[in-house]
Amino acid sequence: MCKRVIVLSLLVLSLVGCKVEHVSRITDSQIEGPMQTVQTTARITVMGCNDFQDRSKPSDSLIEADNLMKKLFSASEFQGCKNEGFDSIATYLVPMDVGTWPADEKWEPQNITIVKNQYDTVLFCIPKSIVEGVKRYEQQIMANDIDLTIDIRYVNDSNDKILLQTVASYVDDIPYVVQNISLSPKNNIHLVLSNVSSDQALREGLTRVFMKLKDIPGQK
Repeated sequence: MCKRVIVLSLLVLSLVGCKVEHVSRITDSQIEGPMQTVQTTARITVMGCNDFQDRSKPSDSLIEADNLMKKLFSASEFQGCKNEGFDSIATYLVPMDVGTWPADEKWEPQNITIVKNQYDTVLFCIPKSIVEGVKRYEQQIMANDIDLTIDIRYVNDSNDKILLQTVASYVDDIPYVVQNISLSPKNNIHLVLSNVSSDQALREGLTRVFMKLKDIPGQK
């Protein structure tokens, strides 16, 4: 079974195993504002950057990964491929939507999306097309297990303290089942959702990242 790593781009797993890394950075003003598209980074582990016999050419694995990225994310931009230790990593810029979901509108994600709903819950959403593609992948004989981990840096760019509650997450590398957090202005936290939350996103198309609170119980 493949090692668990920070992953986001999904169908490429049938190509290279299970290593695809995605890191996103969002701000409170983006979460509170209208839906907008931002750029995030997908780092895909390939079998090698260069052709084994001709180092001036890309490897078949990199070519196939590039073709697949274009199918999954039509606006993706290849940034390069390099060796990191024993791994070969191809890096792409990919679009992600972020913002508030208007309560009176029907909405369905077109990209990977981080959205705040009318109940002040921030959700990580995966388009139906990718969810269905993962299901087809898992029905293949000898298919690898798909492990999805979601990595987010959340920045309080407001002038006010933000109160929030995370669920089943690593918060600044510390594991919590449920954690209430007071985030002062201009500070940030690093969130990595649990494999349970990530699997929920993978199979149902969404999972909770955190809930914004009016106050934290026991604090004034």
